[in-house]
Amino acid sequence: MFQIKKIKPKNSFRMKKNITELIIGIVLVTPFVAAFIFWDKLPDRMAIHFNFNGEADGFGNKTLGILLLPVINLLIWLLLKLLPKFIRPQQQFDFFSKRYNIIRLLVHSFITALYLVILMYTLQYRTNVLLFIAYGISILLLATGNYLNNIKPNNFIGIKTPWTLKNADVWRKTHYLTSRLWVAASLIMMFTIPFVSQLLLAKLLIAYFITIAIPPFIYSYIISKKTI
Repeated sequence: MFQIKKIKPKNSFRMKKNITELIIGIVLVTPFVAAFIFWDKLPDRMAIHFNFNGEADGFGNKTLGILLLPVINLLIWLLLKLLPKFIRPQQQFDFFSKRYNIIRLLVHSFITALYLVILMYTLQYRTNVLLFIAYGISILLLATGNYLNNIKPNNFIGIKTPWTLKNADVWRKTHYLTSRLWVAASLIMMFTIPFVSQLLLAKLLIAYFITIAIPPFIYSYIISKKTI
């Protein structure tokens, strides 16, 4: 009788990984394609920096303006590809690898989307750069926060404080809190954005960053004292 061979989970994972890498490749190439298409329509000076009001306050020549973000995206791709090779023991990364690839895709997609928004702004389409940044960062940190709870102790990925790195229990509890904090703060941020003014949105972003950054640091210190 004929036997149907089942696809091993490992092969299935490799297939998904290859698809993810293909999508990332398309995301990385897209800005260069857009630059080639719109090169002649772009001005000699382009916006390369925006203030908290969403207004351009830094400019550079066309070559710098059109290639800066795509090149940064490529450098981040190289960094994120090399990073897992330095994680020891390797089992720590293997447990997180699927989620890590999704986060990589989200990071590259955010940078590419930001580039396209800036390109539209430069071509004088009505775009709100600050609004996009607020939503983009919220979505990125929402997804990252959703995975933080599953990260095992390591020296490269996660909330690395002197106390989480010394104690596995402190690491676990800190990431448990941080995961829920990032998800909750990101959801609140995304819900609030449409109802605030441009100026208030800038202040809201600052409060958002403080909220997701400082409490995990303080909490890891408090927990470390209780576990001594």
